[in-house]
This record gives sequence, structure tokens and C-alpha cells, in this order.
Amino acid sequence: MSILCEYRDREIYFHHSRSEHPRADNLSFSAHFHDCWELYYFISGEGYMSVEGAAMYMESGDCLLMRPAETHAMHINPEQPYERMALLFQSSVFSCQLAPLAARLDTYKHARVCRSDDFIRCCLELIVNAADSERRAVIVSMLGAMISRLSQSSSPVERPDIYGHDRLTGEIIAFVNEHLFCDWNLDTLAAALYRDKSYLNRHFKSAVGTTICDYAKKKRLIAARQHMLLHRSVAAGFAKSGFGDYSTFWRQYKRMFGCSPTDDLAALRDDG
Repeated sequence: MSILCEYRDREIYFHHSRSEHPRADNLSFSAHFHDCWELYYFISGEGYMSVEGAAMYMESGDCLLMRPAETHAMHINPEQPYERMALLFQSSVFSCQLAPLAARLDTYKHARVCRSDDFIRCCLELIVNAADSERRAVIVSMLGAMISRLSQSSSPVERPDIYGHDRLTGEIIAFVNEHLFCDWNLDTLAAALYRDKSYLNRHFKSAVGTTICDYAKKKRLIAARQHMLLHRSVAAGFAKSGFGDYSTFWRQYKRMFGCSPTDDLAALRDDG
């Protein structure tokens, strides 16, 4: 895989990459999710993206905006060259002047897709062509423009009746999302899907790489972290976490992110 352009800091990761022979590059496109937003722009190749189980065939110029903790995977034809740009970011990257954009993101309940958009391509190319010392400033500026564009010309990805090649995984994800902050267990899930809970767990772990309960816990923690960073408040994060007591939230947060909620928020303030 050739990295044509790359930038990384605490709140942003951008890369423009191309794989002439995806199979030879041993690229992994298994289902995964991030603790940040991802703006994904498809340049060339052949394949489809599944987001929370919904499958979308991608064509040159298509753009996806995926929410934190939305499970997704790119299913690419390994015989075709594959080129893409991806911008991963925390909503905390927006300044006070751009706070309405962060608020708009918070209203999106599903990933959004924008088909064949040259405007977004131009914004991303400005990032690629920016001087190294100016790239973060350009990213934040272009990100604002792209979010505005997506709000005008994109549509939500919410097709619960379509689950791509793995309907069962999509059904499990849909259940977890719908009951994320409710009191449920594997018995509840098994009864809802009319399947054995051990079978459901094995199937899900094979597809996503983690157990159902661990998956749900990580999604709750990511939602809590997003809320905490957006509102600059640990209390706001805990309120969004779904955990019954703060000590459990604190321990699970530190285990997942490598630092306590207080330290995480303090580091963001120091960077700002």
C-alpha cells in the first residue's frame, strides 16, 4: 500500500492511500469501528462498503460520513487497484466559531452517504496539497466546508431491511444499537432473534472480532467519550455512558482508552 499523504494528531488522522494490488498488500477489511467520526472518500476500485450491516456499492466520487462506533467494512475486489482518502476526527476539533457544525453532527443518528461529489474531492485535494505546517488548519477549515456540504446533499444510511451478505450480524448490530443504554443480556437478545445465545456470540465474534457484550460496552464508552469531549465535561460523559455508578465507568473507560476520563479531558484542554 502506498501512502500518498498522511497527517495525524490527537484529534485528527488523515490519509490518502492507494493499493495497486490489494491482495498482495494483505489489506484487512474486516468489520471494525472507531472512537471518532470518519469521512471516507472512494476514488477507485471495485467493491462495497457495509455500515451497520447495510451494503452500499461504491463508485468513484462517493463519500461516506460514519459516526463514532458505527461498524463498517470495505469489501474490495483484490484484483483491482484501490484508492481512497479517509479523514478521522473528533467533534472537539471544531472551535467555538464552528460549534454549530459540531451540534449538527450530534443530530445525525446514522451514517450519511453523498454520491459522486466533486466538491468534497476538491476539499480533500486542498488538504493533500497543503504545506505540512498548515495542514491541520486546512483540514479544520475544509472539514467545516465538507460537513456543510454533506448536510445539504447527503442522505442517511438507514436501511434496516438490507444486511449485505451477513444478515444475522446486521440483526445483532441493530438490536445492540436500539437497546444500547437499556438493561439487557444475551438471553434477551437470543429470545428476540429466536437463536441460541452461544451460537449468536460465536457468529458475531467470527464476523466482528469481539463478543456481543464487549462490543456493546465499547460502543457505550465511545458514546460517552464523544459526549464528554464535545461538552468538555466528565459528568456529561458519565451521564451518557449507561453505567450505573461512576467507579465502574471510570475503570472501564481507563481500560479501553488507556487513561481516566479526567486525564483524557485534561489532555484535550492542554492541547487546545
